[in-house]
Amino acid sequence: MVDTPPPPAGCLTRDVIKLSGEDTSSLLQGLLTCNVEDLAPGMMRHGALLTPQGKIIDTMMLSQGADALYLDVATGRGEGLRKKLMLYRLRAKVDIADATTDLTVGVGEAPEAAFMSAADPRLDALGPRWLSPAAETDALPNVDGQFALHERSHGVPAFGDAFGETDVFPLDVNLDALHGIDHKKGCFVGQEVASRMFRKGEIRKRTWIVVGDGLEKDASLTIDGTTVGTVLCSDGQNALAMVRLDRLKAKDGLPVTGPDGRPATLHEPEYLNR
Repeated sequence: MVDTPPPPAGCLTRDVIKLSGEDTSSLLQGLLTCNVEDLAPGMMRHGALLTPQGKIIDTMMLSQGADALYLDVATGRGEGLRKKLMLYRLRAKVDIADATTDLTVGVGEAPEAAFMSAADPRLDALGPRWLSPAAETDALPNVDGQFALHERSHGVPAFGDAFGETDVFPLDVNLDALHGIDHKKGCFVGQEVASRMFRKGEIRKRTWIVVGDGLEKDASLTIDGTTVGTVLCSDGQNALAMVRLDRLKAKDGLPVTGPDGRPATLHEPEYLNR
């Protein structure tokens, strides 16, 4: 299988939105793909905001604090998401504020100043995730690059690395298997399309791990001349690719041809077999 690097420990560059007020849970419950109403203080959850047509606008981590709920999203995405939430708010009693400069998101062992720390809700192998006042984390290293490699080695596609706004549907990037969508919670934006794709019985596309030389974003992967996948993100040798499941003949260690005819190997992420 795929060699995985040790989990890093340090700070991530993320935007943070703080939501407070008595209608916070009900507002987000009707918008996001994950269940928000049963979030208790100290819990984290993985979710997304979709278009009405069912494509991903943003993915986020939700952290429930004692008196506020925090969304951490890819850097540069916070203000746009905050404005979208403001449009949906209408007369709901919710304060929606940018907390990016006030708070730090991190992974690995939490510093003493952290007020939130929990296992990454996507996959235990990604390690713990935490929130801390930014002023208390100046001495900690930034581990954006190392953590992206760690996610990739476990077959976990991340917004901003593997895909962007409206590029993909939830099942394309394994959102269901990574605990990012709850098909039993009731309505959310894009729910009708997402539910229909999930329940139709045959999932055609998934994100898999690919290992080889010279792998580049958007490169095609082929078997006997037939394209079976497209590279989403890569460090040159370890990559993630969106694959067509109906064109594959095996579940793991599947030989394919990459750029310039170089050999590569496709691996199904272990969490898809749970």
